[in-house]
Amino acid sequence: GTLSVRARELDWMLAEVGYLVDSGAAGNPWIHQPPPSDRRFDTLGERPRVSCVRDGPLECTYRVAFDWHLPRGLSDDGRARSDQLVPVRVVSDVTLRAGQPWVEVVTELDNTVRDHHLRVAFPVPIGDAVHVAQTPLDVVRRPLDPPDPALYNELLQDEQPFSGFVDLSGTDSRRGVAILADGLRAYSLKREGGLTIELTLLRAYAMRFFVPEKLDHAELSAGSQCPGRHRFRYAICPHSGDWQAARVWQSAERFLTPLVAAQVAPTRHGSQPRVRSFLEVEPDALHVSAVKQREDGRGWAVRLLNPSEQPVQGRLRLNGGLGPPAGDVSPRQRVKDEFALPAGPGRPWRRVQLVTLEERPLRKLRMAEDGWIELELRPKQIATVSFEAEGP
Repeated sequence: GTLSVRARELDWMLAEVGYLVDSGAAGNPWIHQPPPSDRRFDTLGERPRVSCVRDGPLECTYRVAFDWHLPRGLSDDGRARSDQLVPVRVVSDVTLRAGQPWVEVVTELDNTVRDHHLRVAFPVPIGDAVHVAQTPLDVVRRPLDPPDPALYNELLQDEQPFSGFVDLSGTDSRRGVAILADGLRAYSLKREGGLTIELTLLRAYAMRFFVPEKLDHAELSAGSQCPGRHRFRYAICPHSGDWQAARVWQSAERFLTPLVAAQVAPTRHGSQPRVRSFLEVEPDALHVSAVKQREDGRGWAVRLLNPSEQPVQGRLRLNGGLGPPAGDVSPRQRVKDEFALPAGPGRPWRRVQLVTLEERPLRKLRMAEDGWIELELRPKQIATVSFEAEGP
């Protein structure tokens, strides 16, 4: 039930990755705490049924299915996992696509048990590694080992938050592994004969309030036990270099943001070229966080960020340097006119400024005749550029 991923360009093998790990959960939303007498289960000893469900020139998918058995929940006293085992059917589709630098896995299961912490594990054959994780508007570097629990008067929480990807790369920057995840937000890094990334799929626990004696430890809702069917999507992405050299952020964006195709009809009113970009940003070391209408409705705001540890000299252009055309009509009128396009391409933006997150002006920016705006972002800097249009 594991995968062996061979990165041929790196002459590197990731052996026995992608197995499931399950342990008990006796905590609450804020604290992950196993029961005093815990039992750990994994799928390394299972005998899955493997079948090829798609085999073509562009992609191949194998299906791995097995019936796992896990404890029904905690014991009556809450100090151990139940001796009664319940079947949990797990089905994973493993897909490799032509030209795609990662192996995608979609795991589906019906959660019929309670009080457990379910993860998927990826052993990484790297000795001394650099550990980073994507977070909102940044990529943070974290130590390999957790802090000494003696320094804090609380339980050690080994889970870390992330958004998009977790990456381990060798200190020699020769090669590394990124785990990409769609909608998953927690992971832990373990040292068990080597480094292992454990991606949290489910943390099911009893949501309780401590109230008067008659209702002591009353469970608030079964929803915190995550019952029912679940679908998890993640990927294994081996690479050369560190996360920046391997463009892992760009891979995560491609993984998380599928292309959307739309067909538009030709019109006699059209005056623009057939190929055009609404927003252009160079280089791709700068990342787009938001494209939104200004709060006053008089233009647009584009938010960029530089998550690297080096300054980046870049530039951007919105709609070719042009704002809305003169005499722009309402969407309702445009429908009435059978989507007739304006005669002119639009007017140049009236003012381009660097603004705060609250869209308060900081300084003016110069826009070239072709619409490009140059700016430099410091390491870890977030910049919001405001494009103000002419008034009606």
